[in-house]
Amino acid sequence: MYKGVAVFFLGFMLVGCASTNTVPMDTAKVEQTSPSSITISSREKPSFVAMTTGKAMVGGLVGYAAMVIAGNNIVEENEIEDPAGRISSGLAASLAERLGIEQMDESGFVTKEKSVAGLARDYAASDLLVDVETLGWGFSYYPSAMRTYDVAYSARLKVIDTRSMQTIAEAHCSRSPSKTYDSPSHAELLANGAERLKQELMVAADSCLREFENKIFPRNQQLLSEA
Repeated sequence: MYKGVAVFFLGFMLVGCASTNTVPMDTAKVEQTSPSSITISSREKPSFVAMTTGKAMVGGLVGYAAMVIAGNNIVEENEIEDPAGRISSGLAASLAERLGIEQMDESGFVTKEKSVAGLARDYAASDLLVDVETLGWGFSYYPSAMRTYDVAYSARLKVIDTRSMQTIAEAHCSRSPSKTYDSPSHAELLANGAERLKQELMVAADSCLREFENKIFPRNQQLLSEA
């Protein structure tokens, strides 16, 4: 039972990734539109799912609700940041440098929009918008080693031209690491203000940042394969 629930959890965490198209950026075409600025979107933190064997044993919607409540408490108590912010900031800086444009700060504005048109309206003060949305984040025990845990993360990227209200690049990423000798226990994950959990989420963010860059700038992948 525990094994089946853990596998379901990982599938749930990564939902939405397979349905997201990868659309590389046509940099030359973007440059022809003469953008002058770029910014990033910001959302409220999504629910964090903290799965343990005890909560898995409860099962169903009640067990899942307990995982979400526990996860959200962990995030709040330990001031854990949504990796989407780190990813989008890195991508915006990279694009600003590539295109020679200004990177703008939206001063903490938080959007509730999901649609491209809605996001374009919310961030119309900037010509381009980097929108990274966390689709799922949380931790679970490994089905084959229930005393060790992994941190799963998935996100979707859209780069939007707010002037035309069009998506000019799109990609997804997901991370669910394999078990290693260093995989943490539940206690190790949350010790010292959830320091290990924060480290794992930072690794996930940096991994997604590289993956997004390679997907929307295919030349990056070519250069890496030739190195």
